Amino acid sequence: MALNRTAPRPASKTSLALGLVFACGLSPQILSAQNAPCASLGSLRSLTTTEDGSQSLWLSRTTGGSRFALDATASSTRVDTWVGQGLHISASPVVATGVAGAHTLSEISGDGGDCEIATTNQLARPDQTLPPVPIRPGGGGTEPDGGGATGGQQLTESAIIGFSPILLGRWSITERLNRRALGPYGADSAGSASTKEESLAWFDVTYLHANNNQFGRGGRDNSAQIIVGADLWQSGAVKVGFAGGFESTDTDSFNNTVSADANSYFIGPYLGWRPDEYTLVDIWLGYANRKFKNGIAAYRSSFDADRFFVDANITRRINSGNYSIFPKLGIFYANDDMPTHQYSNGTSTFTVTSHNAETLITRLAVDIWRDPIIGSNGLQWLPFMSAGVDWYAEQPGDRRVLSNDMTIDSTGDVIGSLSAGTDILTENGGRWTTKVTYDGIGLSGYNEVEVELAFNFDF
Repeated sequence: MALNRTAPRPASKTSLALGLVFACGLSPQILSAQNAPCASLGSLRSLTTTEDGSQSLWLSRTTGGSRFALDATASSTRVDTWVGQGLHISASPVVATGVAGAHTLSEISGDGGDCEIATTNQLARPDQTLPPVPIRPGGGGTEPDGGGATGGQQLTESAIIGFSPILLGRWSITERLNRRALGPYGADSAGSASTKEESLAWFDVTYLHANNNQFGRGGRDNSAQIIVGADLWQSGAVKVGFAGGFESTDTDSFNNTVSADANSYFIGPYLGWRPDEYTLVDIWLGYANRKFKNGIAAYRSSFDADRFFVDANITRRINSGNYSIFPKLGIFYANDDMPTHQYSNGTSTFTVTSHNAETLITRLAVDIWRDPIIGSNGLQWLPFMSAGVDWYAEQPGDRRVLSNDMTIDSTGDVIGSLSAGTDILTENGGRWTTKVTYDGIGLSGYNEVEVELAFNFDF
């Protein structure tokens, strides 16, 4: 195992035990504690080596505002000291595998003594890189961590950054299209969908905020996006248009010591097909350029990634008295070409290798609309509510997340949401939409609120 799960103890009481351990060639992780615990808690993992292989890098997690130190255990050489809490990366000149490369995390006490928190062996990485995602069996095999665990305990870039539905960047325009094609918008007295053939233009502005405390990481996620689009050609039941937009996303966790920000520009054609007056099929194909700025402790990395994505949906309208019911099925797929990139603190550098990050989300939802309420000023109000379930069938990192105790846990892959809002129809054919969504049902520690404002108009 990679972490010392026993209670910590003062270092001055353990020198004899350490000598016996190294003499016998055993891992120092198995030492038991006999004394009072340290004032602060923490964990330690072997991260990787620097790009030139001259230093080993160590990832620690500490709580409290004490002073901490990292020592090369075999030689009792102090390689780093710092103050603070959250994640911290230390660089050590000791590069060796197993017990010979073991390091110890300690709390520096005010009386001059040290209190050992955790000791772990050094991880062997022949290519001197940090894997971006877990290595699957059959695709190069699983990779052991510092204590010999395999598979699910791999320390990867994606596990450290964590899982954020907001950061995945799911973009969709289906609501802008089906509102015009299926109503309730200009419906006749029989409740049929509109047969108008005007072209449609629209914009959609959305803001999302989430408290992301999965596995005690203490994170916050934010996103702001705008999408604009317009029909360019239509013939009978088929419309073709173009849509594009911009999204700015920022996430942080572990007391702001881990961050991932992305600015994304995306654009592409869409097609809407209405096989009958109560059904709409829409497909949006797009390309995106995503500019990432990531941070792990004091190390920073900036890089661009190319994405190709498709969002496909089918929506059906069912009339029921004064209400309309809209069941929906949607699929979103994206492939991000993530390049090789480096993290640096200005002195030391480590590398994350290139890979393709795939995202596949299936959505089932149902909207319930009330027939228009005519206001005294001639405006028509159409209140609605929605419920949906998203299944994250594929996501970067295979759902592996670094938890607060530095173990690797699996996040959920099914998330529910509830929405409510209203459309406002103007006399000149415009349509305003306001909507509030609560997302995160079923995903422990995750709570997201989304506010959306959109406007459709004919031309």
